[in-house]
Order: sequence, then C-alpha cells, then structure tokens
Amino acid sequence: MNLPLTPHTFVDIHNNPMKNTTKISILHTCIELFSNAGYSAVSIREITRNVGIKESSLYNHFRTKDEIIETIYTNYRLEFSRILPSMEILDELLTKMEPEAFMQQGFTLFKMSYNNPTIEKMWRIVQIEQFRDVRARNIYLDDISNNTLLFVEQVFQKLIHMGKMKPLDPADLAAVYQYPVFAMMIEYQILKCDHKDTSLLEKRMNNHIHRFFQNYSTS
Repeated sequence: MNLPLTPHTFVDIHNNPMKNTTKISILHTCIELFSNAGYSAVSIREITRNVGIKESSLYNHFRTKDEIIETIYTNYRLEFSRILPSMEILDELLTKMEPEAFMQQGFTLFKMSYNNPTIEKMWRIVQIEQFRDVRARNIYLDDISNNTLLFVEQVFQKLIHMGKMKPLDPADLAAVYQYPVFAMMIEYQILKCDHKDTSLLEKRMNNHIHRFFQNYSTS
C-alpha cells in the first residue's frame, strides 16, 4: 500500500530557504523525538516545546500528530526509492558494469544513504512502529522487502538474458542473494545506531556478493 503524495503527506525534509522553515523544523524535531521514544510516547506539548512554538501554532502546519508521522513515512519511502536506479537506466548500467561491481555499488549507495542521520532516524521510526502501525509494516514489507526483491529479480533476469548469469530461475536467485543481504543491512543499521564498528559486517557483505557471483555468473 503506497502512501499518496498529497500536500499534507509530503514535506521536503532537506533544508531549503525557500521552504516553510517552521514546518520543516517541526518535522525534524518529530523525527528526532519519535526515533528515540516512539510515536506514542511523544506529546504535542513536547514537540512544540522542542520546536519553540505554541501548541496552537503547530496546527497551522499539520492538522494532527498522525499527519506528522504519515509525512515521515512518505519521506522515508521517497528517500529509500532513490537508492535503486530506475528501470530506464538499468540496462545501460548493466551493460557498462560487471554484475558483481553493480551489486557492490548498490551496497555502497545503501551505506551512503544511511550515513545521513535523518534517514537513519526515519528508518528507526519504521522499525519501532512496524508492530503498532500498519503503515510502517507496509513500508517494511512492500518497499524494503518485496520491491527490493523484485528489483533484484529483474536485474538477474536481465543479466541472464545478456548471458552474464547462469540460466536459472531469477526469482530463486534473487531470494538466495537478497535474504542474507536483508539480514546484514538490518545489522548494519543497528550497529550504526549504536555507533559501533561496521567494518567486519561490511567485509561479510562484500564476501557474500563475491561468492554469489562466483557461483552464478558465467564469467
């Protein structure tokens, strides 16, 4: 279930002097508070106190507290979607790059994205809320899991057609490749949250990608 991009559920989270700075400040404050304590534990009073505005002023920018978290979910979905290249440029990338290098670059882009503190905090909100809020569950199941798995399947289908991978079921190959990646990405995010060293995990991820293409590429 995709969240609609309406004026009420999308706010550009990136600081821009031409944008509504108070609304952005409210959103960033909520990202910080919700990521630390969870949505339910944060009151409107706490939000406005941290922003430095009156409680009544918040409703000039967001109709409800729920609209704020829906806005966070929408922004997270948009930020996550930017990690994956569009289908329009996928063929060109796969023609120019070796399969292993392409997938290694995907992991690099993921790391770059989650080195952004705001995106890291939004991910934390999704993780905290997924057992309480169906919208957070849908982000995890649809965007993070199913859509990414489908993307990898499409990549492998194209690589098989190009003769760069063995002619096996691309859906099965995507599952073999991606489910260990899911687990390691979650571990990476947890380590980053705790400010712990990720070098060993990154080595494991690189080894997984290398071994996979040793087994399934045709080169």
